[in-house]
Amino acid sequence: MRAAIYCRLSTEDQEREGTSLDSHLEACLKKAQELGYEVPEEFIILETYSGLTLDRPKLPQVRQWVRDKEVADRLKVSRFTVYRWIKRAD
Repeated sequence: MRAAIYCRLSTEDQEREGTSLDSHLEACLKKAQELGYEVPEEFIILETYSGLTLDRPKLPQVRQWVRDKEVADRLKVSRFTVYRWIKRAD
């Protein structure tokens, strides 16, 4: 089964301080593999944008993939490295 990964940081300062998009992505890919999910490269989104709003430039693409059933699930990693699968309701 395929999954999409959306990694986001609020500011470029976070990246410089060691909370990088790459480290989030690495954690997500590892967890997806552990759970048996395939994550094609085209279903990975990295974004630096404020978390104060859900009106983010790249987030609608993930929602569309789920609506179109191109992916089954999305994996979110918080700044505290908490994994949370957000299941699509069938």
